[in-house]
Amino acid sequence: MKIKEELTNVINFQEKKTEKNLKTITSEQKLKLVLLEVFYTDEEEKLKELFQQGLSIDEAFKAVAVTLFEEMKRIIR
Repeated sequence: MKIKEELTNVINFQEKKTEKNLKTITSEQKLKLVLLEVFYTDEEEKLKELFQQGLSIDEAFKAVAVTLFEEMKRIIR
């Protein structure tokens, strides 16, 4: 039983890092992050991959915007 009690106190350092990062981002970056989360609602793993590759919120948002609008241009032509 003692082992189970000890396991429940494990700290998820990735979560703590994420919480700390969320406190340091600007309002504009928070908005971009919310929009990215909405855009990737059914594809959370893809969004996680963007950030695991080391992209910042701004870089990820720009990449999605460029891709989205390039695709829209291709469809309209």
